[in-house]
Amino acid sequence: MYSRQRGATMMTMVNVLFLIVLVILAVKIGPAYLDDRTVNAIITEAVATPDIVAEGGRGLQTSIGKRLDINDIDLPKDALAYSRDGNIWYVDVNYERRIPLVSNLSVVLSFSHHYEAVKP
Repeated sequence: MYSRQRGATMMTMVNVLFLIVLVILAVKIGPAYLDDRTVNAIITEAVATPDIVAEGGRGLQTSIGKRLDINDIDLPKDALAYSRDGNIWYVDVNYERRIPLVSNLSVVLSFSHHYEAVKP
C-alpha cells in the first residue's frame, strides 16, 4: 500500500510568513495614509470654499485647524505653511510620520502637498 506524506513545504511556510508580514505592515502603516487622505480632503475643501478664502490667511488657518481638530488629526506645528502672492493664497503641507515596527526598526513616511486658493 502506497502512502503519500502530507504537510506544509518550506515554500508554503515562506509564503505564509510573507503574508503575515504584509498584513502587519498594512495594519501599522494604513492609518497614516488614511490620515493623509483626510488632511488632503480637508485642505482641498477649505481652499475651494470662497467664503473661507475671502477671509484671508486667518480664515484659512482657523477653518483648517478646526476641521483637523474635529477629525482628531495631530500634525506637527510646522507642518502647515501659509503664504500669499497678490490675491493667491498658498498652503503647503509637509510632515513625516515615524511608525515603530520592531525594536529599533521604524518606517518613515513623508507627506508633501501644495494647494492654491484664489481670493475672490
